[in-house]
Amino acid sequence: MNKKYPITWYKNVIKVTENLVIDLGICGYSGKVAFIDVRRGMKLTKEDLEYVTIPDISIVNDKCLGGKYCFDIDCPLNEANINYFTEYYGIKTIDRLKEIHRLLEEAREKLDLKPMELGVLGKFDEPPLYLTPEDK
Repeated sequence: MNKKYPITWYKNVIKVTENLVIDLGICGYSGKVAFIDVRRGMKLTKEDLEYVTIPDISIVNDKCLGGKYCFDIDCPLNEANINYFTEYYGIKTIDRLKEIHRLLEEAREKLDLKPMELGVLGKFDEPPLYLTPEDK
């Protein structure tokens, strides 16, 4: 069995610092935050290009082809390895990854972010959430 599910990217969701913003990728399979993009300034990143080229995930024979990179470690299809998150995001333990995912899920729920049709990209003109009140 081969099935595709959309990843809906919401850009400019959480402002961390003046030049650091987090984008969220919501999974069409689980409905939860599966991927993030940490953007510094207005530079185009590899992940920005992936929005155009990889708008979905494929599940083949009950395996998610994006499962190795997914933040939703409670998803039954997740195959994430902590080494990936340590290398790319500095997250060193599964407990820390769970805590970060919990906070990302709180943001998703607060803003009512949901997966949409393939190829849809949501964007906020100004980040609706700030990591700390003084960044506002």
